[in-house]
Amino acid sequence: HFDHPKELSTDIAEEAIARIQSTGTVIRCQSPILRHVNDSVETWVHLWERQLHLGLIPYYMFLESSEELTDYYKIPVARALNIFQEAQQRVTGLAKTITGPVFNRMTGKVHVVGTSKINDDKVFILKMINSIDPDSAGKILQVLKGAQ
Repeated sequence: HFDHPKELSTDIAEEAIARIQSTGTVIRCQSPILRHVNDSVETWVHLWERQLHLGLIPYYMFLESSEELTDYYKIPVARALNIFQEAQQRVTGLAKTITGPVFNRMTGKVHVVGTSKINDDKVFILKMINSIDPDSAGKILQVLKGAQ
């Protein structure tokens, strides 16, 4: 769980990663997108490139949905999706292993796939990644109005 590329720039971080990898462990990385921390395309591109350089596998970009998170860190869904899509266009295919933005619901993990237009409304397309209901996993969950 790395939120910013600076976390991967120290000798001790590199040594810790190398020691874990020497056991044969594969490290997959996830991080929430947080306003004022990593809410830029450049930060995500650099983070994913640094992870790949260290032999880590980018996995999830989380959209934090916790009620406990202060407004200072919250980011709108449309902005998170835009940052994700633009950053993914700028990285090598090896970084395309990442899924995002993703958020948790009580029923499972949801991927914000993109946007579309239904009638005159711009909507988000949501897909269940994992679900407590096995029949829902991998299916389009719903559309969410309000995409900008």
